[in-house]
Amino acid sequence: MTTSETSPGSVSDRGAGTILWRLAAVIGAEVTLLAALLYYFGLTRNQAETEYLGFFRSHLSASVQREMLGSVPALITPLLISTSATLVWQLSRAAVERFLAPRPHLCLSLATAIVVLPLSAWVITRPLPQWWELALPLSLATGAVISCYAGRLWTRTRCSSRSCQDDHQFSWTASASMAAAGVVVVLIFWTMGVLASIQGRSAAEDFVAGLEDQPSVTVFSEKDLRLNAAGVRVAHYSSGYYRFRYQGLKPYTYSSGKLFLLAPTWRYDSPRVFVLKEQEGVRIEYGWP
Repeated sequence: MTTSETSPGSVSDRGAGTILWRLAAVIGAEVTLLAALLYYFGLTRNQAETEYLGFFRSHLSASVQREMLGSVPALITPLLISTSATLVWQLSRAAVERFLAPRPHLCLSLATAIVVLPLSAWVITRPLPQWWELALPLSLATGAVISCYAGRLWTRTRCSSRSCQDDHQFSWTASASMAAAGVVVVLIFWTMGVLASIQGRSAAEDFVAGLEDQPSVTVFSEKDLRLNAAGVRVAHYSSGYYRFRYQGLKPYTYSSGKLFLLAPTWRYDSPRVFVLKEQEGVRIEYGWP
């Protein structure tokens, strides 16, 4: 009769391998979610900014890397706030659970946060309706996180205080945690999308407000480019290689061989944006007004 024995070393190695696999899965999931949030935020922010100025974001032909890197400066403050809140929660979590564990009814009351917080946000933002656009998804996301945690803690507290053999009683299962995580992720994307749109419009408004302080662009062209708008000075020469000159245009951005120019008298109700491609017979000069 042959018996197989497992050495303590092999068991320890398998345990360490399992821990490493779980750690890699957690880190991989968080990195993937962060990358998706960065890309989605940058995409939505650029779209809101360009639509405010009067053209489509697709004209920029921006790469994925540019979309993600462009969102980092705008996300510094939200990421700092969320990271600080997470750190404070991790430090105070044990004390909070010790306080809530003997009070299952309080846990059950906290589970209503997904309803109470949006209603409270609606009441608070009634005098300032422009903030409701962000308050709604933010309050829903925060309320969902609090409700899910309170429901899970309530189930654990109830089960520790009495028998949980009754199948008719509600209990927080692993499938409920997965469903709740999916809802929270969707709400986070909704919140980040609204925040990105607000920041994109705000960036466009700030750019237009300081348009006079932007450098001026002078375009010399062999052919007539028809860059005609109020405030643009056009000169036509009868001789020379560059027979047309356009002065007074303001640069917005350069992307994929295309220069985006705004009329110096740009207005929201009458936007004028010129897209100038790199081509022969065109020369660009920059200067300060």
